[in-house]
Amino acid sequence: MIALTRLERRWTTKFLLAIGGFVSAIVVLEVGLRVSAFSYPSLYTYDDNRGVAHRPEAEGWWRREGNAYVRINKDGLRDRAHVKTKSGSTLRIAVLGDSFAQALQVPLEETFWAVMERALNTCDALAGREVEAINFGVSNYGTAEELLTLRHHVWGYSPDVVLLTFFANDVRNNSQALEPDQARPFFHFERDELVLDASFRNHPRSLRTQSSWWSGLKALSDYVRVVQFAVYAKDLLASMGREGGGEEYRVGDSAYRESDDPDWQEAWRITEELIAEMHREVVQHGAEFLVLNASSAGQVHPDPAVRQQLMQEHRVTDLTYTGRRLDALGEQQHFPVLDVVPRLQAYVDRTGVCVHGSENDAECEGHWNTVGHRQAGRFIAETLCQAYAGSEFELSSVSSR
Repeated sequence: MIALTRLERRWTTKFLLAIGGFVSAIVVLEVGLRVSAFSYPSLYTYDDNRGVAHRPEAEGWWRREGNAYVRINKDGLRDRAHVKTKSGSTLRIAVLGDSFAQALQVPLEETFWAVMERALNTCDALAGREVEAINFGVSNYGTAEELLTLRHHVWGYSPDVVLLTFFANDVRNNSQALEPDQARPFFHFERDELVLDASFRNHPRSLRTQSSWWSGLKALSDYVRVVQFAVYAKDLLASMGREGGGEEYRVGDSAYRESDDPDWQEAWRITEELIAEMHREVVQHGAEFLVLNASSAGQVHPDPAVRQQLMQEHRVTDLTYTGRRLDALGEQQHFPVLDVVPRLQAYVDRTGVCVHGSENDAECEGHWNTVGHRQAGRFIAETLCQAYAGSEFELSSVSSR
């Protein structure tokens, strides 16, 4: 047995005390985080087609904005489990979108697509059919990721209707020149045809998130709040360095008026062609296609002074540019656009109730709250139910105005 010198024993003691202190601090922090109900679940993983996707069977409390227990099903959807085989009496609606469709801020049963599903199941025109909505929404997706989701994941469920939830910042997400996050797929034009750029697969973040140690860290975070807190701090610091504070629901000037910037003009051109391509593919699969234009918080703020200030900042006389542009595209390509903005604006003018924001975040800011989801879901269901009540249902005849 090797005898330690006095100096070696002293340094060994200090080292063990330091380790013990560190472990004790971690334990105290873990207990404190659990007592305070802190939760920041790791919901995402690398995807070779879309860059990012949901981690199958991940779950946890989401309290960064709103308050909801979130479960990702085995197929990577923020939804209940769905079998891919569809019965003949089922009317299946696939919902595509970003964080507005993902809807982490509210419980599953209060999301707009769940509200829509329940309401349509009481529609007399659909008596004898079971309406089933399936949510494919993922936070921070642009139209590019949504098109790739359609191609690689949606058709296995044989939907009858594809509902694309559009939010104005999707335009920026679709532009490689404007989007800060480059670890994602982009499309660009070559001879007036969209071509996929999948170089994100070699991005440092993509390579890191494919590593075994990263996967192990994600798995550990399911059980250890300290790891969740570390990831939360990292994400918060990263968001501070991104334009707009990293709040992916915020929109810029191009949401409210035509931009003189060539990059923004090209971003809109790419976006419109992505939507048109999605429409063509849906039609080829024998399904119906429609677009839902989601509201920004400023568009439907209960205080008219806030809306007026927003118009002054963007030098416009109304806040309907995105909706009008989508309407024009729908008329050109022969698909319906459901613009929820007028419906929500009328509701807040009548009640003074915010449809965006939550108690633990800025009031009337951010994503839809339960009221916003309820109003949006009912609006979609009422519009579709009226269309199905016609002698011959054609979505191309649907109007939201």
